[in-house]
Amino acid sequence: MLRSYFTAVSTKKTSALTEECSLTLKNNVQGIIDGLNAKNETKFFDSVVLHDIQIARYVKDGATATIFFEISTGCYNYTEDENRNVVSGSKEEKKQAIYQIGLVYVQDIDKVGNHLEGLGINCPNCGAPIKNLGSKFCEYCGTSISEINIRAWRFNSVSETNYRQRPY
Repeated sequence: MLRSYFTAVSTKKTSALTEECSLTLKNNVQGIIDGLNAKNETKFFDSVVLHDIQIARYVKDGATATIFFEISTGCYNYTEDENRNVVSGSKEEKKQAIYQIGLVYVQDIDKVGNHLEGLGINCPNCGAPIKNLGSKFCEYCGTSISEINIRAWRFNSVSETNYRQRPY
């Protein structure tokens, strides 16, 4: 998943993100891409090595549960302008960094506010949205719905973290 994030930012294509990424994460990546485009810059992540992946913490509230992973990486991380001049980072010096990734599980769709994209479930017959995760029928056409793991995990956030500033 982290590699797809790096690819999406480097190629400036959100379609490079894995399908397990939430709309929130896709919008965040699009914001990064828009910022790079506004400055006519391109960000590169070359020779990426994932050293270690650990579960950092688990946060549960009434609507969602989130697992935060920390991934230790090594790569050449740099940004070039339109003339291919390096404006930040280095092509010659490999940088070590820790990235934190949030994996969200929607437990109760009714408690999730409109600000958070959970997951999209539609009726196979009429296409209407299924709002109640425990529903066994469509509210609009009455078609029977069989639950096949309606609840799903989605990657919701990626951020580079400074280990000294990490919450304890």
